[in-house]
Amino acid sequence: MAPNKSVEKSLKILELISKYPEGITLADIYKTLKLPKASVFDILQALYKEDAIYYKDPNLKTYVIGSKIFSIGQAYTKNSNFINFASQGLKDFANKYEMTAFAAKRLGDKVIYIYKYESPKTKIITNDVGIQMPLHQNPAGIAFLSFLHEEKRNSLLSEIKEKEYKNLDTLEFKKLLADIERYRELGYVFDDGETEGYIRYLAAPVYNFENKATGVICVCGLINGFDEEQIQIQINEFLEIADYISERQGFKKPKKYI
Repeated sequence: MAPNKSVEKSLKILELISKYPEGITLADIYKTLKLPKASVFDILQALYKEDAIYYKDPNLKTYVIGSKIFSIGQAYTKNSNFINFASQGLKDFANKYEMTAFAAKRLGDKVIYIYKYESPKTKIITNDVGIQMPLHQNPAGIAFLSFLHEEKRNSLLSEIKEKEYKNLDTLEFKKLLADIERYRELGYVFDDGETEGYIRYLAAPVYNFENKATGVICVCGLINGFDEEQIQIQINEFLEIADYISERQGFKKPKKYI
């Protein structure tokens, strides 16, 4: 079946608008997406009439995401098996170790948090649900890069290398590759202050009945006085949560990578 170009354009426009909480103009939209002005204008008018977008500033005519998209998103969070299976285990873990827990999905070369729970005793400020970040700059995103199928991983790494590192083998890019190999050997991401000097991150992929990674779970908290044995206990408990989510989504074969 041939792709519906109007639907593709509408989704690209909505995704772009979602990245600008203060709004984005018609001109900025069609220039950024390199689409015909008339086509973008028609789509914006249709979305506006359906409350999918609205004007943040009527004078400047800057568009932001509207109530209909919000309601659709709320329905997703209620109906998502991933979130439903992940939420209780992550909540209990976060409360036990005074951490913040996330469930994340991949959008192209970015990661987006779709669920978040903060322990009442957490002492750090973290990003909110809906925030998108480059895969290579975030432990949850690096978990995707580490455990995707080799062909997809290499394709994403080529894009990142060209876009972020001017297609050069910089020290930062080489470190990213080394980290990915290390995490693949571990079977999970363990960032002990490497991204942020005082924060410890754990991230692991979860799989579905097709043996495909459907998302990543992640927890973070202050680096504290736990010894290596205590940290390993935390890691094992965290990986049990990931395994449970995968099993509930129909994952059967214990494959390490997809």
